[in-house]
Order: sequence, then C-alpha cells, then structure tokens
Amino acid sequence: MPFPTNPTDGQTYANSQGTVWQYASGDLSWTKVYGPDSTLYKSVSGDFTIEKNSTYYVNTINAVINAVVPQNPEINDKFSIIDSNSNFDTNGCTIVSSGEKIFGNIADYAVSGENSYITGLYINSNIGWHITGQQKI
Repeated sequence: MPFPTNPTDGQTYANSQGTVWQYASGDLSWTKVYGPDSTLYKSVSGDFTIEKNSTYYVNTINAVINAVVPQNPEINDKFSIIDSNSNFDTNGCTIVSSGEKIFGNIADYAVSGENSYITGLYINSNIGWHITGQQKI
C-alpha cells in the first residue's frame, strides 16, 4: 500500500477502496479510521452530539456546525473531526463544551481553516478534553 512519504502527525490518507488511514507520529504508524468493515465513521452536515470513540467527516458547506462533546466522559475516550469538504475556512466547526471542560476551561473550541482535522482525548476532570491535530489556516 503506497502511503505518503514523510507524513505529519494526524495526516490522513484514503486509498482507492475507500479505506481512510491516519498517521500517528508518536508510534510511527498508520491506523485505519474508516473502511468497509469499520463503524467509526459518521458523515454529518448539521449540528450533532459527538459519540465517544467516533470519527466525523463534517460538511460545513452551508453553515457553521456545532458539535457537542460527549457527556460523562471517561479517561481515554476520544473523538475525531475532519473537514470533509475543505470548507472550514468559510464555515468552521465549533466544539461545544456543554458543561464539560476543554483544556481545563468550560468554554467552546473553534475549529477553522481549510482541511482542518482534530482529535479530542479526555484526560481527566481537571483538564477535560485535550484537543490535538492540525488546523490549517
């Protein structure tokens, strides 16, 4: 399988069979995030509540989309948000805290920039959700 050379952390790659892979520089490996046998992928084009341990391809072509973080998270729960139509520079995606902490504060987190992608990882009740990934501006 011809993966891109010199990938960056969080970079995604889709092959001709429709399988999507994401690179993690921490362990120098590609992980399948969607494929014909995967249930992790969800395509959305309107406001939604994030399900734990899910990946979302978000289409903001018509408006900014609000994604509400999962309630009652547990340590190591995660989610991913990917700009599916290269439109976050016009209409972004807002991660809504809804009473849960993001980076230690109860505040929303704006994802903007064309082709952005992020992953939220729940650390603990003091930090809450830690957001990693890349926002391209």
